[in-house]
Amino acid sequence: MTQSSLAFTGRLLTVVAMLAAAAPVLAESPALEIVSALVATPIAPPNPVLGADARRHLVYEIVLWDIGGSAIALKKIEVLDANGDAIFTTLEDEALAKILRLTGAGKGPALPAGGLGVLFMDVTLAEDVMVPRALKHRFQIAVSKPEGKPDRTRLSRPLKSRFEG
Repeated sequence: MTQSSLAFTGRLLTVVAMLAAAAPVLAESPALEIVSALVATPIAPPNPVLGADARRHLVYEIVLWDIGGSAIALKKIEVLDANGDAIFTTLEDEALAKILRLTGAGKGPALPAGGLGVLFMDVTLAEDVMVPRALKHRFQIAVSKPEGKPDRTRLSRPLKSRFEG
């Protein structure tokens, strides 16, 4: 391994360790609207491509991590223009379950406590629509108590994903 990849790996492990250390505190503290045990991080900026369907596709992945002590069910994700409130797409139910891949044997749109998943996003726009410079994502989630009973549903703060278009 090169020195730069070792340095990157070291920084990544430090961030993971810090998040893991914070997980018990987050699980014990009372939940607020803006506090969530769901960590959502885009892997790379969206890649705009013109498809055979004459629509512009913004293709990207978002890594999801449940750092809390309870399962998190994804109810709805809205993809918005970061500079306004124009909603490009809304994903829920079967459409959401279809694009989510969980680690381990998990299925459906729910992350188990401590679980990881990847959303394979494909936001489509008409060919003549200008590609936004940045996107934001609004997650509606349901946090379950350890017994599996729904505890609360809330909206997260939007996650911004910037790219040059």
